[in-house]
Amino acid sequence: MRNLYLFLLISLGCLQMPVELHASSETRDSSHSASVDSSSPAVISLRVAYDLCCQYQDLAAAAPLAVQLATLDTGAAHKWKGELAKIHFATNRHKSCLLILQDLAQKHPEHWNAALAEMQALCHEALGNKKEALEAWQALWSRSKSASHAVRVAGLQFDAKLLAEAEATITTALAAADAATTMIKLPKTREEMQNTPAAAALHNLRALVILTRDPQNRQAARQELEKALEISPDYEIAKRNLAGLDEAKPPATE
Repeated sequence: MRNLYLFLLISLGCLQMPVELHASSETRDSSHSASVDSSSPAVISLRVAYDLCCQYQDLAAAAPLAVQLATLDTGAAHKWKGELAKIHFATNRHKSCLLILQDLAQKHPEHWNAALAEMQALCHEALGNKKEALEAWQALWSRSKSASHAVRVAGLQFDAKLLAEAEATITTALAAADAATTMIKLPKTREEMQNTPAAAALHNLRALVILTRDPQNRQAARQELEKALEISPDYEIAKRNLAGLDEAKPPATE
């Protein structure tokens, strides 16, 4: 049963958040009135340089420019901090990213949004802050009601051995209107990802919850895996799990 558990766990591990740098013309609020700082030659030069970094996706060169712009372009400091957070996230500097996001939440709460909150939750996960990650995803899910957020919540609840809570989250999420249409990126192999409906991932996770509660209840787990594959026939992890379930020997009785 050990390999089956590993296959199921892999399916929750790699939800990814797309990170894209924005050129300075997109970075500023359309409602933000120009200030002396924003129109100064130094800021204009930095923004031109940052635009080039965006064009070439040069994160290493973009980071120090974003720091300077957050300092000098005071009217749009929150925007440049957001850009810097995305750079650190994309380069796996999760602690730095989290510190910037905490600064944004405290100093610029009016500009806090779901994308920043998702980044914060993912940083907590990457740093092993499981309690904070679960709280962050729960807060997101309570506002968005999105099945993609529910997958994260249920996965962390399972990881914390909160099986009843995980089951409740799965049940609620599967009843949501977007469960079958919301696509999330999950592993196909260790190197390759695939887009999978959230509903399929939730049924796959429910199979793990069932087996953790009762390793002998393979029939109920099988039904969940078959539901996952009915929704997404190409869902590689569910296929492997089902094959592993067929090959697994029953637990010893003596």
